[in-house]
Amino acid sequence: MKLISELSKENSKYPFAILKAPKALDSCWPTSSQEHILRVALSDPGMAKHEWLEWNAQHSLEHDQIDIGSYRLLPLVYKNLLRSDITAPYLNILEGLYKRTWLENQIKLHACSEVLRALEGAGINTLVLKGISIAIHYYSDLGARPMLDIDILIPKHSVFAAIKILSDCGWLATGDLNLNADMLDGRHACGFKNSTGLQLDLHWHVLHFCLNDHITNEFWDAAIPLKLNGLTTRALCPADQLLHICTHGLMSNTVPPIRWIADSYLLIKTNEMQVDWNRLANLTVRSNESLRMYSALFYLVQNFQLPISKEIINKLGSLKPTLAQKTLFSILMAKSNFGVWEIAFFFYYHFLSNGRFKKTQYNPFAFIAYLRMVKGFQNSWQVYMWAFTKTAIRVRKLFQ
Repeated sequence: MKLISELSKENSKYPFAILKAPKALDSCWPTSSQEHILRVALSDPGMAKHEWLEWNAQHSLEHDQIDIGSYRLLPLVYKNLLRSDITAPYLNILEGLYKRTWLENQIKLHACSEVLRALEGAGINTLVLKGISIAIHYYSDLGARPMLDIDILIPKHSVFAAIKILSDCGWLATGDLNLNADMLDGRHACGFKNSTGLQLDLHWHVLHFCLNDHITNEFWDAAIPLKLNGLTTRALCPADQLLHICTHGLMSNTVPPIRWIADSYLLIKTNEMQVDWNRLANLTVRSNESLRMYSALFYLVQNFQLPISKEIINKLGSLKPTLAQKTLFSILMAKSNFGVWEIAFFFYYHFLSNGRFKKTQYNPFAFIAYLRMVKGFQNSWQVYMWAFTKTAIRVRKLFQ
């Protein structure tokens, strides 16, 4: 692999994503403080010790308000510091966070297993996405990776049967779920919550912005086994998992999504020889994710010296993004704001998708028609009332 400086020079004509992406507390790019935490979590013991002592010279884990993105990395920080021979500052606090994460994840794992058994027992294929799958395959420790919810992928044709099963198991839909067959074409998932407050997302597509049935089927075809509490289900293969991690992580969020860096780092270090880079590049291009994947891989090589194929980075970097792709990228990387998801999905449908709405891309009322479909509204006036209500709530929050 070439030196980082050489790689940067080769890609100097296309640094759009790296140079213009914001570095703020809600950004997918870490601030200097967050990068310190990442290096403590991921470096070898000697470097981890140095980075942790340096971070503690400027921050107090006990008294400072730590951003949530950094906070979610602390169990992994604890695990990595245990590999060194030091008595690290705040090690007892880190140990407590690690143990709490382990306990909370055991509860989620048990709930996930019960849902999987119910779905598989009804003949519905399942695939576990995100946290649980990543923690088991790449962290090898349920205490090292906090997770907010449970994410399960099922075939699209099984969505309504799965919703009925979840309801029978005590999971209630969150939000205004009123799915119909048309709405499945405009969404990738829906959310549920049980009586204990656990959250579950039921997916029928893997990627937020690729609702292409053929590509989703390819994820299923390449899936690998995942064992949970005596049950065998599926997980994404390493290349597909890396694509999912990066595209899900590279968007601004009120919770800093910097954990994608740790997830990617551990995946590549664990499966360096098993990542099919050509498959990754092919799926990236076909799913219109070249901008974000190029940005992610470039960053990982530049800042964490990961052994990522230079040819793949150059291939993605040499692609000239369309105006629609750059606009979607800018929306996702911008500071979180009202309507950002609706606008982003609208751009996906009208300019990047081969779906049903492409033919109406020049209709000035196409956005209203799009919202009617994905929200399940019966007429346009319901869209206007929904938008008015959301705007009023946001304005009220600004003045509180």
